[in-house]
Amino acid sequence: MTATIKVGTSAYGVAVDPSTHTVSVISAARPASVTTVISSRNPSPSGQEVWFTATVSPADGGTMTFSHGSTALCRAVPLTRVSGRKYSATCTTTALPAGRDTITAVYPGDASYAASAGTLTQTVTSARSR
Repeated sequence: MTATIKVGTSAYGVAVDPSTHTVSVISAARPASVTTVISSRNPSPSGQEVWFTATVSPADGGTMTFSHGSTALCRAVPLTRVSGRKYSATCTTTALPAGRDTITAVYPGDASYAASAGTLTQTVTSARSR
């Protein structure tokens, strides 16, 4: 039996069992997504609320996780459709230490699009003594 299986333009491997002549694995690379991160205020004062918004495109929904180093700030925040295949998620925190903090937003990918991550350097100023 012969059959044609469409895998798109990014196929990167097919495995065939030579004894049974059956296809055991078909895998196609998923198109890349791009994640960007913005801040509601940068710099921000220590202890004050700051919002980070991550946008991913293309995507088919899913979640976004925000972190500062190895510390998760917001886990598995549901994405909201902005338009077409563009989605966003927002994380709010007051827990950043004074200094230059790297904020990372990670999109784990979905069935159609690959994972991606975006970063932002957030400057947090020290609280002033009174």
